[in-house]
Amino acid sequence: MSEWTVDSVVCDWGVFENGELKLITNSRVTAEKIVNLLEEDEQRHRELNPVKDYPPYLDRPKGRC
Repeated sequence: MSEWTVDSVVCDWGVFENGELKLITNSRVTAEKIVNLLEEDEQRHRELNPVKDYPPYLDRPKGRC
């Protein structure tokens, strides 16, 4: 499961995934909205795909994502 955070980056705002900078915006509010959407999307994905641990040879289930 990914962990997203918002933090300042020079004079803008960054969206971080597991500590790695993924996106820079000029608005903290926008960055926080993006994080909220990512969290909602991941939650919805987990509800629709209840498998918790995939076998090591599978990165993700095959088929429609």
